[in-house]
Amino acid sequence: MNLAIIISLLIVAGHAERVVIVTMQMGGHLSESGGVARGLIDIGHDVFILMDENAKKPPQLRDSGVKVISYASSDAKSIEMIDNYERDLSEVMIAGGGTDAVVARVMKPRIEHDCLTILRDDSLMRTLAGYRFDMAIVEGLYFCNHLIPYKLNVSFVSMSTVIYPYITKTHPLVTPWPCSITEQSNTFANRMRQFLYSLFFENFVPHIFLDEKKFLGFVADEPHGSLYEIAEQSKLWLINKDNLLDCARPSQPNVIYIGGISAAAPKPLPTELEDFLDSAADAGAIVVTHSSMMAHVSETFTQKLMHAFSRIGQKILMRLVYRIPGNVTIPSNVKIVDWIPQNDVLAHRNVRLFITHCGNNGQSEALYHGVPMLGLPLFGDQMYNAERVVVKGYGLKLDTEKFTSDDLQSAIHELLNNSNFTRNIGKASAIFKSRPHPRDQAAYWIDHVMKYGDQHLKTSTNYMSTAQFLMFDIFGSLLFVLQILIFALHRTVVRVTATIWSKIKNKRSPKTEHVE
Repeated sequence: MNLAIIISLLIVAGHAERVVIVTMQMGGHLSESGGVARGLIDIGHDVFILMDENAKKPPQLRDSGVKVISYASSDAKSIEMIDNYERDLSEVMIAGGGTDAVVARVMKPRIEHDCLTILRDDSLMRTLAGYRFDMAIVEGLYFCNHLIPYKLNVSFVSMSTVIYPYITKTHPLVTPWPCSITEQSNTFANRMRQFLYSLFFENFVPHIFLDEKKFLGFVADEPHGSLYEIAEQSKLWLINKDNLLDCARPSQPNVIYIGGISAAAPKPLPTELEDFLDSAADAGAIVVTHSSMMAHVSETFTQKLMHAFSRIGQKILMRLVYRIPGNVTIPSNVKIVDWIPQNDVLAHRNVRLFITHCGNNGQSEALYHGVPMLGLPLFGDQMYNAERVVVKGYGLKLDTEKFTSDDLQSAIHELLNNSNFTRNIGKASAIFKSRPHPRDQAAYWIDHVMKYGDQHLKTSTNYMSTAQFLMFDIFGSLLFVLQILIFALHRTVVRVTATIWSKIKNKRSPKTEHVE
């Protein structure tokens, strides 16, 4: 047995490749990257990740074996701008102004900063070129990160939480939010809305979140006219969704679903947290987390939370990154910390409910450990994420702006006392754990395209234009033929009708007598 293990390790080591990960310097994106990195390292690859020297390393990257290539943030003005970004965004969201347009305006500087800081650092780019990477894994949501491996002449795989239907050639009615189209709501109006939204998402969202002109200068001498065309060169699209937390959808062979990649078997908790959760054996515990972007919130919002928590019997473990306003009283059953190992905490036997802003990774971890959810979404895909939890029967949602403390208390009571929620998510958890882990799936397919390329994973639709993919040319041709047939039929009917009418008219006309 030992000899077999040694031989297998030697085989793995024999094809070790260098892989670099380029992603947004935000908690959720780095966590997803950590899951992919672990899978690749487990099969013997050498994995690096680009990280801003000021970014916090998430638990998924700690002790993983991934090698960090740090780079300095740009000028002080940009750093100050990024600090203000989180404050402004949290204030906008809690105030109920978190529309996509407002969020895009606030997030745009952050997204551009992450990409441009690397691209403008000539020394860093030369260093990266020196590594001679075999593959890059890039954040696939906004396209600007694709420029980095492109400039290094390195093949790349895209990783994203959403699908671009016309790049990946996935049906537009099941992207990007397929749970809005269910068997019960598969109406013409809903399908039209979904189709129009897919067009908007594909063609406008990347441009809303960044100014493409700032980036095209890096490929001015290249034959590509847009970041979109560069993103199309992805060998794979790794999509952080699956059919348990999300909805099933048809897709191409080079689209791999890795939903739940941040979820994992739990590690031992810090003693302080372990003791607190152990003490909740009778009524159970509730875990509450908010987005890491919530640097500032209103006193009213916090007061509503604390008022509801003071009237329930469960212990509350609450992770906050903002300061509690001075006039808010913290109930005795609430323990506030500035950080928790979320995945490990959700695995504790006494945790009965997860109150979340509905980030993709947090929801995946709750599903993995079978914990019902109460959503308080803030912006962007979190609104959809909260809705899918309701559709799947895993939990409930509240309006973050309008909910009252009574609403919150009532929702908590319903989730804790209705066994359907626990049963539904418990079954999904069992199914999830019965399958290969998403990080192993991701690692397998990345390794696969490094060995064999991606041509055999492409279908004829990958080479079609959007018009061809949507069959506009076929429908147009059929419509043209139909118009000709209708025109011909119309002319025929007119002629036949005229002939018949003429005969009828002639029969009705009196005959004139001939006089000699």
